[in-house]
Amino acid sequence: MLWENLREEEFDKAIEVSGGLCIIPLGCLEKHGQHLPVGTDYFEAMSIVKQAAEREEAVVFPIGAWVGEVSCFHSFKDPGTARLRGCVGIKQEILLKILEEICDEIARNGFRKILIVNGHGGNSALLKHFLRCQTYENKPYATLVTSAFAYSEIDPRRLYGTVSARKGEFDYLTNEDMETLKRFSRTGTGGGHADIREASMVMAYDKSLVAQDRYDAECGESNHRTDYLSEIGVESANAWLANYPSSYCAYAPHGASETIGRAMTEICVERLAKILSLIKSDEDCVRSAQMLPKENPL
Repeated sequence: MLWENLREEEFDKAIEVSGGLCIIPLGCLEKHGQHLPVGTDYFEAMSIVKQAAEREEAVVFPIGAWVGEVSCFHSFKDPGTARLRGCVGIKQEILLKILEEICDEIARNGFRKILIVNGHGGNSALLKHFLRCQTYENKPYATLVTSAFAYSEIDPRRLYGTVSARKGEFDYLTNEDMETLKRFSRTGTGGGHADIREASMVMAYDKSLVAQDRYDAECGESNHRTDYLSEIGVESANAWLANYPSSYCAYAPHGASETIGRAMTEICVERLAKILSLIKSDEDCVRSAQMLPKENPL
């Protein structure tokens, strides 16, 4: 159920059938090589969330694709030179406040469980901090976070085994698709940003958004500029961008296809639907958020 599609009178029923669960899909707007759109992470997360929420009824909140952590791009003062047009980076303190206000408003409308489904790796640190900040006040709801992706399960090697074992369910995969998965099983994806997985899932979302003729327009391999720091356990704010200045971290995704993306999306939807089912029937997560003993009434 999409929040924005509900009439005011329908919210009581929506809260009931969803078990009081509202989902916030979170992505970002940032460059994904020259072949994928800046909204890639949001499109992927939203597609997975919508399908999972159809299988396990929950309300999906319409947060914009712009709410995501790409503040590191503030380091580039000349977007024309950095070739990072289309990115939107908002300061963390503002993002934290926006997320809190949205969660508070969702709860004011009657939802007691809020699940943020993250589609952007750069959000991970922000969301961990946000969860901690939520404990500063005794909120009347539980805030939970999970990834939109079943990363290990959609790795080409693992996926190849899965679809081979479940041929009847994935019979739309072509021989060429299987050869592509085999090839990337041997080489790996080369990263996780604008790779074979993202290219395929965006194709499954809207094939017209993928510029297949631009796969090799830039190099997605690391220049290893900051490896000397990571090797001794030191983190640097812009280490990733220093290693991947083109904001592309992957081997060129030749062979990516709408059907591979459909299979990957399905695996992710299956995982998320199980999570939604668990949370909908679980009241302990709300008690835990409020630090209440199990026997206390809500």
